[in-house]
Amino acid sequence: MKIARVFPTFQTDFKYTEHYLAKELKKEGHQTIFVTSDRYLSSWKKYLKSVNPAGVYSYEDYIVYRLKSFFPGEKAIFKEISKCYNLIFKNSVDVIHILGIGTFTTALVLFLSKFKHGSNARILISDHTDVRTHTREGLFANIYYKVLRLLFNLLGGKVYKIITFSNGSVEVLSKRFGIPKNRFSVIPLGYDQDKFYLKRNNSKSNKFTIGFAGKIDPKKRIDFLLNCVNELPFAHDVHIIIAGITSDSYSQKIRSISKKSIFSSELVPFFETEQLADFYNSIDLAVYPGGISITTIEASACGTPVIIFKSIEGLEERVSFGRGLLFESEDELKNAISHYYQLWKNSEIDNKRISEITKEFYSWSNIKNKYLEFYG
Repeated sequence: MKIARVFPTFQTDFKYTEHYLAKELKKEGHQTIFVTSDRYLSSWKKYLKSVNPAGVYSYEDYIVYRLKSFFPGEKAIFKEISKCYNLIFKNSVDVIHILGIGTFTTALVLFLSKFKHGSNARILISDHTDVRTHTREGLFANIYYKVLRLLFNLLGGKVYKIITFSNGSVEVLSKRFGIPKNRFSVIPLGYDQDKFYLKRNNSKSNKFTIGFAGKIDPKKRIDFLLNCVNELPFAHDVHIIIAGITSDSYSQKIRSISKKSIFSSELVPFFETEQLADFYNSIDLAVYPGGISITTIEASACGTPVIIFKSIEGLEERVSFGRGLLFESEDELKNAISHYYQLWKNSEIDNKRISEITKEFYSWSNIKNKYLEFYG
């Protein structure tokens, strides 16, 4: 089977859902190509080593076709429309799997599907939109989404299934684009079980070690985490590691808070994927005080309990079966950290159980089968 993944923007340095799915599909004998723009999200550029122009790029598990495009980021529109058409509809593709309902890239592909001339490729859309990303919108955003809603209603009739990662996302997307809920299916985000697994030793760390790894920006609220920990009665017994520090003003703020705090700390640059598993296996608790990502699952896969800010609906599954806690207020965060501090002191954190449960529900070796059911 040949699958064409179509993305407005796509980066290859850091691995997410689309990379892991392509890797697992290759193990089954399927081929994945990515058709994307030559643009990159501005929020990612400072972390990326590979910012490639238009062209063809081969990787271990997939091939990337970068097309010349207009406009930045997720609003990118392909200039090379005929090349896009040929790659998707004249390239023996069995499945066209697009990212995002509300993009002009999606509208273009759905429009081109009207002229697909013999291609019987099944069309699916994945959308990772959640409540957090659409709670504060201005006039421009509302007009923008009204236009995209109109385009989808005109062109989206042939979409076989829309896949999202939570029931909360179904609610948001159904309301935003006027799409019946029965057109959606929920498949959770997963992790690469070949890289993220329990490999920690049994020795107890000298201090209760709290970690965070990811993009460092104000939405992640790392300053909030540091200030909360500093007010805990056992702050002197805490060591915090923040991975993802850059030279920007927000990282400078994090440095300033850390220097004045009671707890000890390490502020380090962004980790490569290969380094993350060792990081998660070295800490006692992972805390996500703001926006979340797949890293919450990767931490759990390594047996590390997680504390997650309840920024969207449906996060209960990320902490189920004793794998972590959710919080909304400052007091709830302090209580959650205190809870795991006491478990750590008593050597009662069951890292093996956390890892085993996460593997059962979130490993890509299992999740890829749900995609194959829709691919046909």
